[in-house]
Amino acid sequence: MTEDDIRWRNLLKLSEMPWVRGHRLQGQVVYLATAYMATAVEAARSLSPDKNVALIKIQDFSLRKPLVFSEDGAGIKTLFTLHGVTREQGDQIYVASFSYCASTNA
Repeated sequence: MTEDDIRWRNLLKLSEMPWVRGHRLQGQVVYLATAYMATAVEAARSLSPDKNVALIKIQDFSLRKPLVFSEDGAGIKTLFTLHGVTREQGDQIYVASFSYCASTNA
C-alpha cells in the first residue's frame, strides 16, 4: 500500500445481510462474487462523483478464496483498496487496480 491508495474498511455481519444466507457453497454461507464487483463499481464511481459514468470495465478478476461467514455471528473485517489510479485522455478515463482483503478474526 502507498499513501496514494484509496481505501475503504468495512465489517460484514451475516445478521446485517440476511439475504446472503441463501448463497451457499458446499453448505457454507459465502459472500457473493457480485458483491466484490459492486464494491469495485462504487469505488470507480467515487473517482468522478460529479460526472455521469458511461462505462466501467473490470478485467482480470479472480477470487483466490471465498469469504465464508461463521454461523456464530462473528463478522468479517474487509479492506478494499484502489491502487495506482491514473487518468488518461484528460479526466475521461481512469485506470486502477483493486484488491479486497479480509480477516475473519473480527
